[in-house]
Amino acid sequence: MRRIVAIINRIQSGGAERQLLMLCGGLADRGWDVEIWSLKKPELDDRTLDLMKESEKRGVRFDGRGGGLFSLASKVCRLGKVSKTILWPWGLRSEVVTLMVSLYNRKLAIVGSLRWAMEERIATESRIRKYLGSRIVGYISNTEVSCDLVRKHLPASAEKRFFVVPNIGSRDTSNQIVDLPNEAPEKLEIVMVGHFRTWHKGYDLLPALLRLLDEQNVSVRIRLAGSNDGSGDFLRELAGAEFQERFEYLGLVTDVRDELCASHLYLMMSRAEGMSNSLMEAMQVGLPCISTRVGDVGKVFKDKEHVLVAECEDVNGIAKCIRNACLNWRQTREMASRAREFCSGYIDQNRNEGKADQALRLLFDETFGIQPEPSFLS
Repeated sequence: MRRIVAIINRIQSGGAERQLLMLCGGLADRGWDVEIWSLKKPELDDRTLDLMKESEKRGVRFDGRGGGLFSLASKVCRLGKVSKTILWPWGLRSEVVTLMVSLYNRKLAIVGSLRWAMEERIATESRIRKYLGSRIVGYISNTEVSCDLVRKHLPASAEKRFFVVPNIGSRDTSNQIVDLPNEAPEKLEIVMVGHFRTWHKGYDLLPALLRLLDEQNVSVRIRLAGSNDGSGDFLRELAGAEFQERFEYLGLVTDVRDELCASHLYLMMSRAEGMSNSLMEAMQVGLPCISTRVGDVGKVFKDKEHVLVAECEDVNGIAKCIRNACLNWRQTREMASRAREFCSGYIDQNRNEGKADQALRLLFDETFGIQPEPSFLS
């Protein structure tokens, strides 16, 4: 039986964690011996807990006990004894753990997981990955852009396999569609979703954007949903009387679908992103989307075909997209319909779990000398 141990810093509320749980469940369905190790004790919201329970029913085993140096040392020692196993780290901390293990256990292989498409971050991670050397047998990414960036920073002599496995969409939103008005609304309800990484998410640009839209007589109210990690300084400025009717911070929202379906537009202003789960959830329910050009936005999801695209930090460009979406409301509705249709196939659970299975199966068989099975990924 092919064995894989996925390692993550902590299972908690977040898009990457949900993707890991669903993908590992799909691998277990397809005959893999699958474990997920959380280096720190999990912190679970209801949605993530449900996914964790579902993946356990599918055959995934978990090790999320404890935390701290003793627990970490115990995990490193246990990994040192495994053989004929793929280690699948999700995040830089877990990659450091695999580095420690690979120094004295040559009977395993490492498959990198690429979740960001930010060159500065990838360049930093590449300086660490070079110590893993031949132990990294390939990479699985949710974007083509991040694959290109990692290739750029690899040594000329390094040859690695790269596979793109798109994010899996939430199955429970497949039949839910937002009820958009036939005519452009007098006041646009715009929703943004994402836990606070203020610089990465571009939230610090919100005051300037709202002022610019006011100058252009574009009436909007922006509602922001997500947990505040302490970097929400921009909220103090937005809490004043100037923005009272035009901005609302919702905090952590347990059912994002309700907020999406109460809106006219979805907005993502990120400076850095892999492939946003919330962007695809918005597309999945038929909500028109505006996004900065991050990750595969503009490449997989095409400008004006599926999403209106602005350049990062371009407040004028973002405001123009919002204004044009309102002025050309029929085309905006048609764009949202095309995006929903395209997205339903792109984020299909069975399809993407199958792509992960075939990619990892190929890497496992090549590494451990098993005759590879026919695969369209080879």
